[in-house]
Amino acid sequence: MDKKKVNKEHKRLEALLDRAEVPQQQRDVLAPVIDNMAWQRVKLDEAREQMQDASIVCHYDNGGGQEGERENPIFKAYINLWRGYLAGIE
Repeated sequence: MDKKKVNKEHKRLEALLDRAEVPQQQRDVLAPVIDNMAWQRVKLDEAREQMQDASIVCHYDNGGGQEGERENPIFKAYINLWRGYLAGIE
């Protein structure tokens, strides 16, 4: 994880709060949300780069005679991270 990117995103989110003139008391309450959102944004960007050439489905073999195709778990993880990010924005 690139801490510089997280710090840059954190500053961008703080600037949004500045422009919206959010009072300091509310900023204090939002601090953990902003921290998490900055981290999530960087993770989303990293995941998107890793997923660029990935197939949406992947082969599986559970070793017990069952095998087939399933949704690639990286896409499920990305969707969950995206939903958490959107919840933070709300």
